[in-house]
Order: sequence, then structure tokens, then C-alpha cells
Amino acid sequence: MRCVLIFELITNHSTDIYTNQMLEPSRTAEYVHHINGSALVIQRRTPSRFKTEYEKMLFHAHIGPIFSEALMNNQRCYLEQPEWMRLYESLIEDTPELTDRSEVVIRLRMRILGLGSMLPDVTDAMDPDFPDSGQRLTVELKARETHGALICCLEAYKEHVVRTSMASVPQSELALRREIYGTALETLCIYKRILASFCEAERLQLEIEAQALAARLLELQTQPAPRHSWIYSEQEKGVAAVVQMTKDEWERDLSEMGAEERWRVACERWRRFNRYIHMEGAPGV
Repeated sequence: MRCVLIFELITNHSTDIYTNQMLEPSRTAEYVHHINGSALVIQRRTPSRFKTEYEKMLFHAHIGPIFSEALMNNQRCYLEQPEWMRLYESLIEDTPELTDRSEVVIRLRMRILGLGSMLPDVTDAMDPDFPDSGQRLTVELKARETHGALICCLEAYKEHVVRTSMASVPQSELALRREIYGTALETLCIYKRILASFCEAERLQLEIEAQALAARLLELQTQPAPRHSWIYSEQEKGVAAVVQMTKDEWERDLSEMGAEERWRVACERWRRFNRYIHMEGAPGV
């Protein structure tokens, strides 16, 4: 009982700080400090102990902050583990309106959670001194699968928007639409660069697509948004700016180089991009 009370105390306090932080950017340090604590408490509680609706609600409220913290620290997020993913999937509800527990939203965010391990996996595979073709192929296939799944999730989202285009949409859903659409484009942009790193033959076409996504992300910044939108919009702007800033490097003609030299250039190019996105911010959930 004492452990349950401690868990509820910490997570309730962190949720309160998270809510206020969304409205007050100056509280970043306090917010990060408490998210560190609640992330550890949730992890030690284990997925099997989130049984009641209230407990699942507390878990759900911390998915975004826990994932964002792992990304900022360039660490794999424990929420990507199958048992945590099953818990997250169990939160899906069938509702006419788009909510944080709608299937399209949770499926999309589950894919985004995979970015936490994908980034270090890509960096490990992009080793100029110890090329491992088997490791590269494994990571590339995983990236292609996630890239395709993200596109499918976006199509499902667009279908919902079209289906409800004649209905009156509450402000809460409009805010959620803006958030998940921007986050999906941002994540897709990063996956374009991942695939371009592994496949030289597709690099220039993928870069065209990445630049189009970056431009669209910056267009989104001019649209009306909720007061708390700075949390995800700042990350969107950061990633879009990095993609545009590094455009020439990713469009560089390497046709005169040999395969080994091209691979070394690709590895260095990826590592610089990876450092940039961790400085500027990566997608939140």
C-alpha cells in the first residue's frame, strides 16, 4: 500500500507540473527533475501492475515526457519494450472524436516511440571503420518498415479528417490534430534521412522528400495553435531548420568516389545530422 501511495504522489505531482509547464516554459528545470523521478517510478512498477483505469491514466500521462527525456539524453526508451507497448496498446478506445486514446493516435505514437532505439542503432551501424553489412541490412529493413507504417498512419489520420470535415470539431480535437500531424511529419523527415544514409541510390529522391516535409513543418508554425503548442512546435522548427541547413551536404554528388569513400562520407554525414537533431530537439509524443 505504501508503494502505491508513493507512486500516486509522485505521478500526480509530476502531472501537475507537466500541465503547468505546458503553459509556463520558465519551469523547464523543475519539470525535467520530476519527470526523471516519475519515469523511474513507473519503470520499477512494471507494466503488469497498471490495472485500474486510474493507474493506466497516470501511465498514459507520462508517455510523452518519458520518451522526450530519453531522446534528449540520446538513450533508448524502456517504453519501446514489448510489454510496455502492449500496455499502451490496451489503452485504445473506439470514439467518434479524435482523442489521445483513439487508435490512429496511439498507433502513430507507438511508431514514434521506436525512434528512441532507431537513432542509436543507425549510429552503431554507420561505422566507417567496422562496416557490418548484416547489421546495416537489419537496421535498414527496420527503418523501411517503420517509414511505411508512418505513412499508413498519416493516411488513416487524413481519412479521419476527411470523414469529419462536415462536422463541428471541438477545440480539443483541433489541437490534437495539429500536434500529431506535425509530429508525424517531423518523424517521417528523420526517417527519410535514415534511409538516405543506407541507400545511396535513393538518397537524392529521399532528400527531395525530406526538404518538402521540412518546408511543410515550417508552414505549420504560421497557423493558429494552442498556448502549450510551443512544446512540440519548437522541436518541429528545430528539426526542419537542421534539414534545410544541411541540404547541400545531403545533395552532394558522390559519383566520382569509390564505394568505400562514399560509405565513409555517409557515416560522417549521418553522425553530424544526429548530433544536430539532439541539440535542436527530436519528436515528442
